[in-house]
Amino acid sequence: MKAIDFQRQLAETGCYETQRPGLRLPWWLATPLFHARMSLIFVAGHLNARRFPDFEKTHFGDFGLVTLKMVESLGTRVRYEGFEQVRGARFPVVWVANHMSPLETYILPMALMAFSPLTIVLKESLAHYPIFGRVVRSIHTIRLRRESAMEDLRATLEQGAKSLAEGRSVLVFPEGRRSRTFDPAMFNSIGVKLAQRAKVPIVPIALRTDALQIGRKFKDAVTLHPERPVRFGCGVPVESADPRAALAELRGFLCGKLAEWQAEYDSGVPLIEG
Repeated sequence: MKAIDFQRQLAETGCYETQRPGLRLPWWLATPLFHARMSLIFVAGHLNARRFPDFEKTHFGDFGLVTLKMVESLGTRVRYEGFEQVRGARFPVVWVANHMSPLETYILPMALMAFSPLTIVLKESLAHYPIFGRVVRSIHTIRLRRESAMEDLRATLEQGAKSLAEGRSVLVFPEGRRSRTFDPAMFNSIGVKLAQRAKVPIVPIALRTDALQIGRKFKDAVTLHPERPVRFGCGVPVESADPRAALAELRGFLCGKLAEWQAEYDSGVPLIEG
């Protein structure tokens, strides 16, 4: 399967689910294998980004798919669901998602690119990471410095509106940080403000990616736990003229999906704050 095949399946059926995962490994064995293989994927992505001027169009989707297949090969089951709800949507849109681990940065964009070109809002420092930074600099992004909330808001609204006017959907993580537990109060209104400014729909994406567990002190010190399922759930487009009602609807969808997934597999850590 190539990225274009994955994207065609997701656009046509609205879902994707792991069919044949690899042998499920314990976390202490899966983790070093994950890091070793991810390093190779980063290097390949770096080289392709240097070689191909149109990397985003020709190779970025494959970067995500190779990462997805690698995680599956270590025993992790992955499911994308609910994307049939955006088949008739008015694109471009603002996608908003909770933020749990680096995994969604790697394997969510290729799914959203099945529906329209994409701009991703992320932290500036990612563009300066060794090797992976070249991948980030080769795709459409809005990079936030995280020094001033007002500057970040202005950059998101101005650059996001420009991307949307050009026909590119925008992916925003309103929490602004990775957290294993979703706190609705931290899920701010930046996505709603952008959508209403550009007069486009806003679509919620609930995700569970704690299979790639962030470190307690150093969030980049991740460990892979293949027994935990990876889930991406798409909600219906929201076009409410009332920003508070829209934000409440988005938060409600995320809480509902996370509660559903908590019942499906309980890792012992609540997925929702409180």
